[in-house]
Amino acid sequence: MANKRVLFFDSGMGGLSVMAETKKLNPSLECCYLFDNACFPYGNKSESFLISRVSVLLAAACTSLQPDLIVIACNTVSTVALPTVRHQIPLPVVGVVPAIKPAAALSKRRIIGLLATPGTVRRAYTDDLIAAYASDLKVLRLGTVGLVELAEKKLQGLELRQQEVEAELQPWLSLPAAERPDVVVLGCTHFPLIKAQLAKAFGSGVRLIDSGAAVARRVQSLLFPEAENGRSAGLSVHSEHKVQAVQNAFIAEAEVLFPACWLYCTRLDDSIARRAHELAGLNISGIGLLPGVEDLPVPSP
Repeated sequence: MANKRVLFFDSGMGGLSVMAETKKLNPSLECCYLFDNACFPYGNKSESFLISRVSVLLAAACTSLQPDLIVIACNTVSTVALPTVRHQIPLPVVGVVPAIKPAAALSKRRIIGLLATPGTVRRAYTDDLIAAYASDLKVLRLGTVGLVELAEKKLQGLELRQQEVEAELQPWLSLPAAERPDVVVLGCTHFPLIKAQLAKAFGSGVRLIDSGAAVARRVQSLLFPEAENGRSAGLSVHSEHKVQAVQNAFIAEAEVLFPACWLYCTRLDDSIARRAHELAGLNISGIGLLPGVEDLPVPSP
């Protein structure tokens, strides 16, 4: 039986964090990763641009790469273009949305923070998530394109200074300690790539959460329902330990047993591919231009 192929999509390389989590839980996956570096970043683009651009790119990618499932590994796109993509493409499409619900459950101070792109923090979809799961909490929102660019900078092997990260976080870091969030939602898939720097900036009393593991479980439930059913059946503690030991050994050999990941871009640049294995723990075979992308129209931002 052929391995299931999943296409991960983002404007830049932030979605590698989601792909790594998904591959870890589902090691037999054949992964392709498409990033729209020709139009990066997405966080400051209009909704009409995002819907038009993403729809065209993913349609072309489906024709060329023939995936079984698509993961839109971008919060900005997921909060605005997901319904359109699902309507146009006859495949399962998994989106990434801010982890507001688990953050609300974890917060002891009853103050949570949403750290995302400017587009994500102001979307109506985000308003709905907060109203549904955190209406009784104080929710601070901080939209930043700068952190996205810093994450890409790290991926390119350039020096990333802690002061640069903390400068982007000043609206929160300048608050009195009692008014700061104790749980921060990483509402952009780029941010787990600089999680160490963010954790250092916020300090040990702040928990950082993202949606990577939840996406991995959703992909598993759609492509491997038998595994999902077994996981949710309620194994004994002893059995769970045995299964985990086997799974760990299996994952350790996964990159030998199964196909590696291929990266596709919209403007040819191999500099990031050389760093992807080191930073995301992924076995990257190579990078190429998405077939036919040069003939696709680019909408006005």
